[in-house]
Amino acid sequence: MTEAASATSEDAPQAIDRDPTLTIFLRRLVTIPATITAAFLVVLAAPLWIPIAALIDGIRSEKTAAVRCGAFLCWYLQCQTASIVAAFLTWLLSGVWAGAGRARYLRWSLQTHYLWASALFWGASRIFGFRVEVEGKEALEGSPILLLVRHASNADTLMPAVIVQMPTGISLRYVIKRELLWDPCIDIVGNRLPYYFVRRSSGDPEREIRALARLVRDIGPGEGVIIYPEGTRFTREKRAHIIERLRERRDHELAARAERLQNVLPPKPGGTLALLENNPGADAVFCAHVGFEGAGDLKDLWNGRIVDQVIRVRFWRVPYAEIPNGRENRIDWLFEHWTRVDDWIAAQEQRH
Repeated sequence: MTEAASATSEDAPQAIDRDPTLTIFLRRLVTIPATITAAFLVVLAAPLWIPIAALIDGIRSEKTAAVRCGAFLCWYLQCQTASIVAAFLTWLLSGVWAGAGRARYLRWSLQTHYLWASALFWGASRIFGFRVEVEGKEALEGSPILLLVRHASNADTLMPAVIVQMPTGISLRYVIKRELLWDPCIDIVGNRLPYYFVRRSSGDPEREIRALARLVRDIGPGEGVIIYPEGTRFTREKRAHIIERLRERRDHELAARAERLQNVLPPKPGGTLALLENNPGADAVFCAHVGFEGAGDLKDLWNGRIVDQVIRVRFWRVPYAEIPNGRENRIDWLFEHWTRVDDWIAAQEQRH
């Protein structure tokens, strides 16, 4: 992990635009005890929920999906509890509370993030029986990078830590939705690291743009920024709703572009453009994937859509020198590559 050292230097920033201390304290006063209590109760109640889930699976014949969902809930809560404890020990043993330097504290926090994400991801792969195939790994060689990822489920927010960060040592700064602060592990560790939790319904878009600019301006070797340009996970219903809204706003050109995209949502240019405009020289890396749709929400998991799936992931790189200048040119460039994401997904689905 030597390349990640630059992300854990003494002057590395914390999360961009953190909540007030009181807000953080009150949120954690709810989420941490609730998580630990739930982790204890789900194990205690296992003799009850396991046979009930098995009976449901016997009636439905849904690839033991109910038992798998119960097992994953149990695993998720144990991982959460272990990570909360690890985060506390990191704070305690680093000595940062007593004025010690932050480098070790941040390095250990980054490792906590890796281990938590890896345990959740690979635990889910064992429980649900899915496997991952990756193409274009060579696109991840060298840094800094701007990583633009398709968003289909919560599972693809874990994927970068497992497939990108751990194998390459690149330390990614995340642009993720603010609602995830109610996950205590993301809240605790994410607020130690240079992440930005987006207010998706912000009434002050300029504030969001300024925060993203701060996130990317000082990235250097061994670092990158990850963003999900769609802004929310893809569903057919969301796609139809976005197109309808664009028509209502009489934005016919963008509506036509959105209609041509069948398997992804049209990228929201604001956040991506903010990163590109303040990019100090990072290449862009695009990430397309297919298969995570089966974990889009609890209903999908309950119906066993992710069971025994093959998750296919594809990366490709665009050198910094090939990223165009000018807002309109960059929007065209972004849609061009998002169309490539869409076409690749369609090709994978035709194979099966």
